[in-house]
Amino acid sequence: MRLRVISGISFLLLLASVTFAQELPRPWDLSFRLFTDYDSNIALAPKNKGAAGFSGHKSGFDLGVGATGSYKFIDERQWDLGAGGTFVQVWNTRAGLSDFNLTSVSPRLFADYFFAVGTMPGQAQMGYQFRSDWLHGDGFEKSHTLIWDIGIVPIPRLTTDIYYNLAFQNFGDEGDASRLTSRDATNHAVGLKGTYAWGYNKPAITLNYQFSHNSADGRNFTFDSHRISAQLITPLVLPLKLKLDAGYTSQDYTRFTPHPERTQDNQNYGATLLLPLHRNISADLGYTFAKYKGSESRFDAQRHRVSFGLTYTVR
Repeated sequence: MRLRVISGISFLLLLASVTFAQELPRPWDLSFRLFTDYDSNIALAPKNKGAAGFSGHKSGFDLGVGATGSYKFIDERQWDLGAGGTFVQVWNTRAGLSDFNLTSVSPRLFADYFFAVGTMPGQAQMGYQFRSDWLHGDGFEKSHTLIWDIGIVPIPRLTTDIYYNLAFQNFGDEGDASRLTSRDATNHAVGLKGTYAWGYNKPAITLNYQFSHNSADGRNFTFDSHRISAQLITPLVLPLKLKLDAGYTSQDYTRFTPHPERTQDNQNYGATLLLPLHRNISADLGYTFAKYKGSESRFDAQRHRVSFGLTYTVR
C-alpha cells in the first residue's frame, strides 16, 4: 500500500483562520501553521510483513509548515469571485523515511452565487483546484478538480448541500504493468451533506454521504466507493473547543486482477482540541486512528497519529 498524502492539514489551517474570532468582512485571509506529528505508519505499509512493497521502520516524527490564503476580486451582494491556495511542507525526522518528505501546492479559483428559494436562502458554489504533490523532491501526483455545490437553509440553523466533484488524477509512478497498476484516473464523486449549528459558540454537527467512481487506467485501481462521515465541533470550557470526526468507507474494486475481486472496509476516527492563545495565534492537539481492512491480508493496515500545531492568522 502507498502513502495517501495530507489528511486534515489544509482543514486545520482554514479552521484556525475562521473559528476563533469574528472579524469584519474583508476581501482576503492568510494563515501560517507550524506542526509536528507522531505517525505510527508513515508509509501506510500493510500489517502483513510478508507483503511486498515496503521494509524497515514505519513509525516516526515529522515536522511541517503550511500556509493558506484567499483573495476575493469581486465581492458583491449576490455573488463573489476569488482565488486562493494552500502550501504544505513536511519533513520526516527518521532518515529511513525521508522518501516520504512531502511538498504540496494547491492553487484554486472559486465563485459563489447567493439566491433564495421562497423564504429559504441558498448558495451555489463553483471551483477549480490544481494540486501537485512531491515526495522527497520526486513528482508523486498531480490533479485537476472541478467542484459544484448547491446549498440551502431549509430551516434556521440547518444547512443542506448537494455536491459533485470531477477530478483528473495523474501519478508519477505507473507501476510495473501499467495496464493493471496505473493509478491515473478520472474520479466522479457526488454527495449529500447537512450541518446543524445550535448557535455561536455552541455545538455544530455535520453528516455527509458520498458515492464515488474511480475510473483508472489500471484495472486494479478502478473502484466504486460509499463513504459516510460525521463531525462534531463543540465548546468544552470556553475558549477551548473539541472537534470529533468519524468515517467509514466501503470500496469495491470491480476489475481487480487476479480474482477474487478486491474489497476494502476502511474506518477513521479523530479528536482535536482547539485553543486560541492570542488574537492572532491558536493551538491544536489531535489524535487520529485509521484502520484499513481488505479482502486479503496484504491490504490490511493501521495508523495512529498524534499531532500538535500552532497557527498564526493575519488580522
